Amino acid sequence: MDGQGRLLIPQILRESAQLRGDVAVLGNLTYLEVRNLEALDKEIKEPFTDEDTKTLVDLGI
Repeated sequence: MDGQGRLLIPQILRESAQLRGDVAVLGNLTYLEVRNLEALDKEIKEPFTDEDTKTLVDLGI
């Protein structure tokens, strides 16, 4: 991290994750997940399926 709290992600990782333009930063207990914002928006807008419900039930959620 730099003095302003920014984190530099190496170019090879940015390219492989298609991190161009806006990104989403998600907190996951012990790490941060940086995602392409457009790809995340598309994933979130997918319909919720019965398989998704089963996964949540299996996890006790």
